[in-house]
Formats: sequence, structure tokens, C-alpha cells
Amino acid sequence: MADEFKFTPEQTQNIINTAIISMANNPQLDDPRSADMKLYDEVVRIANLYSPASMLESAVRSVERQYKDVIEWKTIIGTLNWVDKEVTSKRGVIVLLNPPSDHNKMSGQEVLRTRNVEWDATAQALAQSAQHLVGHKVLCVGAMEKMANGNKIRMIYSMRSLSDGVVEGFQVQQLALQALGLDPNKLQRFINAQQPVAA
Repeated sequence: MADEFKFTPEQTQNIINTAIISMANNPQLDDPRSADMKLYDEVVRIANLYSPASMLESAVRSVERQYKDVIEWKTIIGTLNWVDKEVTSKRGVIVLLNPPSDHNKMSGQEVLRTRNVEWDATAQALAQSAQHLVGHKVLCVGAMEKMANGNKIRMIYSMRSLSDGVVEGFQVQQLALQALGLDPNKLQRFINAQQPVAA
């Protein structure tokens, strides 16, 4: 049998305070009794938002599960060079150009992956918007995540352009596939035919 559900004293106080603030920000009723009933209804409404049955509670738990495997958050700036899709994982593949680093000493190219673009609407929207930002200087927010098989993967969750358009002198660079850990047989070219065929 499940334990009896009760709000903590802190939650109770938060609910009451939120209801009072909500009432203060809305026109008050002239009849004090009507105002009391309105406040009562507002407390019930807000208390339901705090309850385990709340859709908001469910949304919060969903976000927690989405990021449960994050090891380290990353903010990366670079020029967007390539947008592709892995046939096997159905993930979008984003390749950035940036100065060689400890992570990529040879190529100066960095690979980030989205979630499955066929069932994750957010990942699909990100990959689609990235198609229009090839050649732009972009800011990406992502994370290093641990996969079920123990391997690590560099994920991307958001991207925005830092330039007004294509960076001056930009040319799409061939992908150093092996250096980047990409298999050409598992890539499905995502965007326009102006991209050179990956070597």
C-alpha cells in the first residue's frame, strides 16, 4: 500500500505564498467572501501543480531522465562545416571547424551528435535548423554522455548562430572520417548537393 501523500511544510508554505501573490496580481473581488473562495480555488489549483499527478511533475522527471547520463556539460564555438545523419543510430551528425585542441589535435574538426532525429522532435528541429547554418560561426551547448555500452558520446542540445551569415572565406572541408570516428558506409548525406562527397 502506498504511503499517504502529504505536502512538506515548505511545499505548503510555497503553495500558499504563490496563491497569495497570484491573487495580488489579479483584480480583487469586492465581496470578501468571494475573494476568499477565489483564494481557496487558487490554492487548490497550485497544490495540484505540486502533486505527483501533475503534468508539470511528469515533465520535470522526463527532463531528469533525458540528462541522467551526462558526464560533463560543454559549450563549443566553431564554424559549422557539415550536417549528416548516421543510418544506424538515426542521429544527426554535426561537424564543427575549430582550432586543433587536445580533443582533436589533427583535424581541427569536432563531431557532435543529436538524439534520434526520427522520433525526437527537438533533435529533428535542431538538425534541420543546422542545415541552414553551414558556414556560420555557431555556439553549441552539449555534453559528454555515457552510453549503455559504456562508450562516451559527444551530444549537442542547442545551437545558435554568432555571425550574420556565412563566415568570410568559408569553404566546406572534406571530412577526415577515420580521424573523426565516422564510418562513410553509415552516413546518409543530410543536406544540399553542394557539399563535397566525404572522403
